[in-house]
Amino acid sequence: MFFNTRKKKEKEKAKELADAILNTFKTGLFNTKYHKTVGQFTLPPNIFKDIYISGFVEHFISLNLNYFYKEIKTSSSNADFLFDVYRNLGLSKDEIELYSHLLTNEKIRKDWDADGRYTLGKEHARLCFCCMFNIFTIEENSELLPKAKEIAKKMPNIIGNETFEVKLITAMCELTIYDYLQKHFGGVLIGKHDNLTEI
Repeated sequence: MFFNTRKKKEKEKAKELADAILNTFKTGLFNTKYHKTVGQFTLPPNIFKDIYISGFVEHFISLNLNYFYKEIKTSSSNADFLFDVYRNLGLSKDEIELYSHLLTNEKIRKDWDADGRYTLGKEHARLCFCCMFNIFTIEENSELLPKAKEIAKKMPNIIGNETFEVKLITAMCELTIYDYLQKHFGGVLIGKHDNLTEI
């Protein structure tokens, strides 16, 4: 009984994590052909085979396991949890196999990251995650963090009572994952914050 309850909770957590990633994609692709209006959203074809996206997804999952799901990471159900996240994301069998290799095979990971996009996706996942949960260390040296803070300071309230922390999360996502999604899948040539002097 206890085992079944634990498995059920792990499956719920896997779905919550997958939903968080998909919601990030939905927001980042808003006003594109994939998300023209609220409620109408389709994932771009082969998005999970994109090198940057694979780095972002893999590392975002890993960070959640490290910080919030340690009991799963250190248990025998870790592989089942990852599979459940991938399944809820809608990964194909080939994509699940790819992601598994990226996690376990250093040579494949190195070849996949030949142009640095996989590492960039991982770094952007880290920055978004740290903003979401305010867990930056005092040694944080990313050049994007000061930019995100500047954008957040000038960001208007949409619903009237957004905190600076909420605006900072939005700003960091706009500089990283949203920007990538818009340019590589949404057909945008110039990013929203490419010229920060105009903010």
